[in-house]
Amino acid sequence: DFYVGARLAVTGSLLSMVLSLVFLPDRSVATAGDGAAGRRRRSFLEDTRHSLRIALRPAIWPLLAIKVIGGVCASMHSTAIPLVLTQVLGFEPQQLGLVMSCGMFAVAFFGAFFMAPMTKAFGSFGMMNTGMISRSVLGLIMAGTVTAYG
Repeated sequence: DFYVGARLAVTGSLLSMVLSLVFLPDRSVATAGDGAAGRRRRSFLEDTRHSLRIALRPAIWPLLAIKVIGGVCASMHSTAIPLVLTQVLGFEPQQLGLVMSCGMFAVAFFGAFFMAPMTKAFGSFGMMNTGMISRSVLGLIMAGTVTAYG
């Protein structure tokens, strides 16, 4: 069946959407009252102002910079990997779909079951270093593969 990869991708996207909707954070804010009776809903403008107040804290800027750099690197990787797999390694579309879908499921599985124990073991700084080093090593392996087969 050539459509296994596409089906996995659609299933993963739908599952991600459902989980995001089910586990959305509570937007109500505790006020002077006690419990649920003292909670009110924040408007979009209040949420935006609250987010800006948090983002303007000086301690947040290094974390935001790491997040932006990591996002750009992840975007470059997700853009390059299909090109490498199809043009350099000669993957067929169904093989590409299967590889990309399995990769997404592997990331979701790892995040669901291994991130918390590893963060407890290594700490946030250790996890940051581990993530950056492993992504760099995998990038070098991919570059070596392209060089060897290109």
